[in-house]
Amino acid sequence: MSTTEGWEFTQKVIKVGFNRDVRKYFRDIKSDSRRDNGRAVLKNSLLIKDNDSALQVLNKQMYFYLGLKDNRQTIATIPEDWAVRVGANRPQLVIIYRANTTKKQRTGNYTLTLPHYNGDKRPQLPTFKKGNWCGILRLKDNSQLKVNALSEAEAERVIKLLQRYLNRNFLPGHLKIAKIRNSPYSEVEVKPLRADYYSKGRENAQPDWRYYAD
Repeated sequence: MSTTEGWEFTQKVIKVGFNRDVRKYFRDIKSDSRRDNGRAVLKNSLLIKDNDSALQVLNKQMYFYLGLKDNRQTIATIPEDWAVRVGANRPQLVIIYRANTTKKQRTGNYTLTLPHYNGDKRPQLPTFKKGNWCGILRLKDNSQLKVNALSEAEAERVIKLLQRYLNRNFLPGHLKIAKIRNSPYSEVEVKPLRADYYSKGRENAQPDWRYYAD
């Protein structure tokens, strides 16, 4: 006999509403199981699972509502790890972008990762139009600078501006730009919000320093 008492029922009620909010916040990531970048991993880790304890559910709610959805709080970044690995200790700059709009509605964040970052603490980060043309600059060790832009020309422009901050020992690299099928990404102008520098890549979860663009 079903009951409305006990943790199992309460968890189901919380899960429906909370996971709906999480999916809305990460609306640019259609699949719940994607783990190909830091933002997708974050979405997956925040979704309430059937076997989550009360403490896990509470922690996810607190982080999401008080951290991500409140612009005054911390936004998490995660260093990238590429498919062909030669070590996860590449220095990286993880840049957080947000829609360049005056509207008060909540918008998701878009991250760009610069592998083999040269350490400049005041980079001139470009505003650009995000969209469904994917530009990938593959460096000599197979790490990647990846940009999703509105057009082929925009993707190339942004990559050229950002690659000046990469260690020259891993350049020139190979640039490939292609249209993404089914247009999964929203087309919107984005501006840099913050950049986190990880001198040892994924070996350290805490950035060495942060740069605020605003």
